[in-house]
Amino acid sequence: ANFLEGTHIPEGSTIPPKIPTKGVIEMQAQIAVDCSKEIAFNFITSGAELPNWLKKVGKIPAALNAENLGKTYNKSGDQRIVYFDGGESVHEELLTFNPFANYSYKASKFTNVLKKFSDEAYSQVWFDTMDDQTRITWNYIYTAKNFIARFLLKFILRLIKYEEFMEVSLENAKDYIENGD
Repeated sequence: ANFLEGTHIPEGSTIPPKIPTKGVIEMQAQIAVDCSKEIAFNFITSGAELPNWLKKVGKIPAALNAENLGKTYNKSGDQRIVYFDGGESVHEELLTFNPFANYSYKASKFTNVLKKFSDEAYSQVWFDTMDDQTRITWNYIYTAKNFIARFLLKFILRLIKYEEFMEVSLENAKDYIENGD
């Protein structure tokens, strides 16, 4: 299934008609949070809140801030740059934005070592209700430049514990949403 099906793709956008599914590296993290879907969605999608949950984990630096490249970051085609400690950054473009349910984005223009192996990644974040809690599910798909790059990228993502970064980040979000810290 193509999660972009039926999505309006703005003129000049770099949104692909389909998300790659072959030869990709997929990761997922999930957590249940004691709050409404609205609170969780607004927290996770806020560029101002990124430093409160995307913190340093191992070799992966903390997010410092996000700069919108337009007026907003709440509809397909909107773009922003996320800056990390140590001077790293990534360009994000919203693919879908369905308040309180889900959103997805393409990550590209990596300034870290990943740029040698991947030109882009795709992420989806889903929010659903489960036993009076909001379940947040974060999927990440990395594309590789070629077969050798895919092998090396998979090794590097394992080495830097990217999936652990995702899990710890969602735990940080849960703690901040539920406790304010």
